Amino acid sequence: MIRVALPLLLSPMIVACELEPETPSDAAPRTSPSEPAAPVAAPQQPTPSPTPAIEPERTDVDPKHAIVVDFDPEQTGIYLSVELEGPSGHSKRLDYLFDTGASFTTITRETARELGVEIPADAPRLEFDTAAGKRSDPMVQLPALKLGSVRIPSLAVSICDPCATRRGAGLLGLNVIREFVIQTDYQTSQMRLLPRVYPARPNRAYDIQPMLALDVDGVAQVLDGQVEWIVSAKNQSAVVIEGVIPRVNFENGTQLRGEPIARIEPGAIGRSKIAGKVLDDGQDGGALSYTLSLAEAHW
Repeated sequence: MIRVALPLLLSPMIVACELEPETPSDAAPRTSPSEPAAPVAAPQQPTPSPTPAIEPERTDVDPKHAIVVDFDPEQTGIYLSVELEGPSGHSKRLDYLFDTGASFTTITRETARELGVEIPADAPRLEFDTAAGKRSDPMVQLPALKLGSVRIPSLAVSICDPCATRRGAGLLGLNVIREFVIQTDYQTSQMRLLPRVYPARPNRAYDIQPMLALDVDGVAQVLDGQVEWIVSAKNQSAVVIEGVIPRVNFENGTQLRGEPIARIEPGAIGRSKIAGKVLDDGQDGGALSYTLSLAEAHW
């Protein structure tokens, strides 16, 4: 999720905004309703948040394929055996720490090498807050992860060598955990993972969002309470991304979706038009910021 804010040029009122959180955006305000809007600097691309806000899908659960994990309540961590799949068909089974505090599952550089997963020098990076401080990790696409009999295809994983310990090879993060309904029984010291069953092709926006660089082309502004923007989406992954629908959430609660982008090849840029009303007539938006994110995407 990309949080951005910039000046809203309204007629006749002036509403000033600020870029959040990384880069400021300045603008010359309109001095009167009859004057043309002053140019507004296009926002720079900030680092995406490691916790994208993806709206929930309607799903059922499959109790027949529930994964039952015994754990020791005296221990601080729960470890699960997972199988990682690489692009060349290689797979590797490893123990992973079940970590609800990790936004994304991790792999080490050595595991990536063994699986045949390339780590491009220009791979997108996410910044994570950890107990040891901030950490910036490159993000890559893992073809699949298998937990029990459940295979989850196409995951965004962060490259993190310090996340591996003598006990576990990495962190099993929310992009895997969210594919299950978790039941924990401390009386029997068991955890059950009920896999979600999707009625249609599942929305993979949570995983894909770190791989898409979203930005507003040209001048991003609000005039007379309306927006008409072109949002660009650059595919920074090594695979095709389809059915991309960008979304803009404004601080006042307004949400606008863009037109679907059918297909974006690796390294290519797709564009989507987002248009609609942001402020009602006479409404004072104050310091109105917005967030650029994904509503839907598939790979």
